[in-house]
Amino acid sequence: MMFRKGLGLILAALLVFTLAPGAPRVFAHAEVTINDPLVDGSLVFSHSANWLFDTTNPSYFGGDASRAVRTNTATAFVVYQLSQMQEFSIVAHAYGTSAGTVKVSRSANRLTWTEVATVQSTPVATGDPAWKSSTYTPAAALPSGTQYLRVELSGGSANWHLQLGSVSVSNVSSAPVTITDELADNSKLHAFTSGWTIDSTNPAFFGGDTNRKVRTGLTTQSITYHLHNIQAASVKLHRYAGSPGVLKMYGSPDNTSWTELLTVQDTPVSTGDPAWASSNYSLVGKLPTGIHYLKIELSEDLANWLMQLGSVTVSNVWGGVGSAGGLGDYYVDSASGDDGNDGLSPGTAWKTFAHINNTIFAPGDRILLKKGGIWNGRLYPKGSGADGNPITIASYGTGDRPIVNGGGMAGAAVHLRNSSYWVIRDLEVTNYAPERGDTYRQGIFVENAGGGTLSGIEIADNYVHDVSGSFRYPIVAGFNGGPHAFGGISVYTGGSVGTDKFDGVLIQGNLVEDVGRTGIVVWDQVWNGAGYATTNTVIRENSVKRSDSDGILTFGADGALIEHNVAEGIGWYSEPNQFNGSAAIWPTRGKNNVVQFNEAFNTRRTEGDGQGFNLDMDSKDSIVQYNYSHDNEGGFVLLVDAPNVPGVENGSENSIVRYNISQNDRKHLITFAGGVTEGTEIYNNTFYIGKNLQTKIIDHEWDDAGDLNGHYSFKNNIVYNLGSGDYKLPGVNGVFDSNLFYGNHPANEPYDANKITANPQLVAQGTGATGWNTVSGYMLRDGSPALGAGTVIANNGGSDYWGNSVSATTAPNIGAYNGSGIDPNTVPSPPDDEFTPTYFHYSLIPAIANDGSGDKSLKIVFANPTDSAMTISNLAWSVGTLSGAETSIPTIAPHSQWTYTAALTGLAEGVLYPVEVTADIAGYEPLQVNRTIDFNRVLHKTDTTGSAVIDLADGVNLVTGYTGPSDLSGQVELRWDAANLYLEADIVDNVHSSASDGFMIFQNDGLQFSIAPGLPGEAQGWYEYGISQTPSGPQVYRWLTMQGAATGSVTAASLSVTRDEVNKTTSYSLTLPWSELTPIVAQAGGVLSFSLAVNDNDGAGRKGYIEWGSGIGGAKDSTLFRSVVLMPD
Repeated sequence: MMFRKGLGLILAALLVFTLAPGAPRVFAHAEVTINDPLVDGSLVFSHSANWLFDTTNPSYFGGDASRAVRTNTATAFVVYQLSQMQEFSIVAHAYGTSAGTVKVSRSANRLTWTEVATVQSTPVATGDPAWKSSTYTPAAALPSGTQYLRVELSGGSANWHLQLGSVSVSNVSSAPVTITDELADNSKLHAFTSGWTIDSTNPAFFGGDTNRKVRTGLTTQSITYHLHNIQAASVKLHRYAGSPGVLKMYGSPDNTSWTELLTVQDTPVSTGDPAWASSNYSLVGKLPTGIHYLKIELSEDLANWLMQLGSVTVSNVWGGVGSAGGLGDYYVDSASGDDGNDGLSPGTAWKTFAHINNTIFAPGDRILLKKGGIWNGRLYPKGSGADGNPITIASYGTGDRPIVNGGGMAGAAVHLRNSSYWVIRDLEVTNYAPERGDTYRQGIFVENAGGGTLSGIEIADNYVHDVSGSFRYPIVAGFNGGPHAFGGISVYTGGSVGTDKFDGVLIQGNLVEDVGRTGIVVWDQVWNGAGYATTNTVIRENSVKRSDSDGILTFGADGALIEHNVAEGIGWYSEPNQFNGSAAIWPTRGKNNVVQFNEAFNTRRTEGDGQGFNLDMDSKDSIVQYNYSHDNEGGFVLLVDAPNVPGVENGSENSIVRYNISQNDRKHLITFAGGVTEGTEIYNNTFYIGKNLQTKIIDHEWDDAGDLNGHYSFKNNIVYNLGSGDYKLPGVNGVFDSNLFYGNHPANEPYDANKITANPQLVAQGTGATGWNTVSGYMLRDGSPALGAGTVIANNGGSDYWGNSVSATTAPNIGAYNGSGIDPNTVPSPPDDEFTPTYFHYSLIPAIANDGSGDKSLKIVFANPTDSAMTISNLAWSVGTLSGAETSIPTIAPHSQWTYTAALTGLAEGVLYPVEVTADIAGYEPLQVNRTIDFNRVLHKTDTTGSAVIDLADGVNLVTGYTGPSDLSGQVELRWDAANLYLEADIVDNVHSSASDGFMIFQNDGLQFSIAPGLPGEAQGWYEYGISQTPSGPQVYRWLTMQGAATGSVTAASLSVTRDEVNKTTSYSLTLPWSELTPIVAQAGGVLSFSLAVNDNDGAGRKGYIEWGSGIGGAKDSTLFRSVVLMPD
């Protein structure tokens, strides 16, 4: 026998392989496939003589009833002939460790043969494990002109060890074929007219496109592609502004009879030069079978070069915009559906999104996904509904929500583009990737890309989770808004056309968790023009948990209503070298927006911000009211003005914060950033700060981005402060009236002529839990001093947190509650605060003796602000390695002070020393102070005994590519007298550059310095100055100010700047009147905070700086300054 008995094989399913993209030109023709089961030789064109057909034991070969077997071990071959052959598939059976070989060759004429690289499938054993079969397919598409295919068997230890099971050859690829033509030449074209050239100039104008096909004149020109059964095509066209030229596409079955095809153009996108924009033209719908030729035609225009073809894609895969809907309900069942069905009933449901994504749905249509189903891929339907008759995506059946899993794809798992009147509800949507990287991902994404005004979008009752969107700002163009605009649910208007917007967006009842970067966002990139902003946006009753950075965000909205939402654990994620700020709920770049009845808690502050609420840049006439904020690391509310920031229109105006409750928010309750928003009103809020918290009540930061002297008011608020935080008030235009301050009273608590300091008698302070309605403890008991003690505020909203009315004429309560006092007999006793006040009224004053010894000392001053005597015991201190104690301390009379002086023999100047001071003060928590101090003298102008210089060698060098002292070094000296502060500097710098002026002089070679009264961090604000040579001469510029002083150029100062080019030294001499440093007082022994940065620019931009102290070039932070002492004359 030829074969061993007992051997068997079940053939695996045939695998068909074709490499499509980048293949040579593929021609259309009548479909012919030769399937040869090798029963006889009738389908073979020619063959060698050493073959026979074996029909024994078909069960050994998976039912293969006939195989071609060599009669000896010599090479045997079969040849097949077919015009324009494109594909083959060969099944071979191999026994054991057979060393036999299958070789395939191709030819156009049977005279010259070329071996074809093949791909062998994994051998599969389905019977006796000694027999295995494989399928051989081409590793690349067969080139044009292939007419013959030869299959050879050779080698092996026995003739029967290698057998042919079947051969299939075809002139049509059964796999998807896509021709992608970058138009670098004509090699992929079937035909083209003569009036074309290829332009490779100015690729930067065209997004880097180095090859464009351009007409040589204004006559109509065309190019033609040839592919069997074309179904989809797209053309990238670069168009110059104002071009009226026309692009058309035509289809043909025979290259003779042509029919114009319907196309759709996407949004033109600027590609480099503002006059140029590119867009894609795509076929609408799936082409009918039999279209084998595609012609692309350019005609008309004002000049031949105004339209340029960038690239073309032609495919036999259905990837167009789709076919017409309008048939009502469409069903999709991932388990039991079949894409061969009509999709119009549960029993004839489709299986995948292939038909859904290629259908243009009509008003009233519904896309129904079967519950319990899972789809891996994008849901991307088309079309628009009508007002009152939307298109709906929903679910049917029973069980869990249907899941749309994007699988980490770029873009969205559920995507609508340029569509109106859609409802998306009852889905579970995810788009997880192991790494966020630079890829923007969304769960549900509704996009306006050149669609004008789109209306009627409703996204409701969905569960969106695990969307791994990039945290990073874009490294390429085309993602306006950056990472904030994308995430779990995004309704997005990008581009540069102001008239594109949404009118009518409802996002309601969704659960969104573990998404990035933003949970829910409505974004309109171009908003600041008449009719530009997105309108009628409502974001309601959603829960957002653990979004990377932002919980709920609107950008470019007019009249958005954000209400009854919960944002929990927002801002948990961060990345190095990225903006790691976060906020739970915040509108920005918009007006008339209202944020109300929301709860925000446990917002993280990985680096910056971290508030529960935020009215950000360019927020106008917007309100934060009736919200519950608790346990947010960055505080309650951030109010951003920032008119000096590039891209900000005018800053913010008229922000209102009222009837909110904040419990145990951290860092700073109310933060003004980028200056003070003009017209800010903060009234009738209740703020509770528990024990051991260090929360500042009011703070300001990023001061150089705006004006600290905007007008704001703080009225009718309860500040229940059991923590040790204080106030850092911005500017001089804050008005405080009728507030109740209870608990700790920091030394810088604001003046309020109608201040109340008695216990407000809250029902149960500090007992708010998770839930907006858990805060009844912040109502007032009968007898509360806050009842009816507020000042009348016009346009006050009319109701309090609980819905009680607030009169426009009668004095309201203080705090968020305006109802009647609660009968104490109807509620439990209030919690015991177990509160002992914190002592704030001390000061530390470093001193340097002026007797020639230079001895150092530290004065510790205790003030008694009360009406009773104050007793101190057990004072102890340490500075560096020195320490001491004092127990014989006199009683301090009311409204007086006592000073203790600690001698610090042997301490050096210019060295930072750790300081610890402890004391027991009757009636207060034990005092413990930990900080650093240093001693640096500023000599009087008339002192001739020596000098006290700051040597840059003692500073911190932050110059990129620093090459040594010749690159940047030098000395700076401060002096003073009753009229002025003086600064003299000699700075060595090998290249001097001073091309900037005004606000930007920090980019020049020059100096920046900050100065404030008292020790670092003690003052409410500080000054920041810059001095530099500029194109218009020496200039003194002020970025930050105190007490209402103006920012900008300071003409009252005197500055000279001289350059010694031989010695590469620039000398600065500044005289700055103390009147430009109000409220700093110039007096001998006075202590100031000072920091210095010397900038370096060698002509190619700012390289960095050397700093003495800090808090200028990086974060603006006065606690990083150094202390200096004004020495007597």
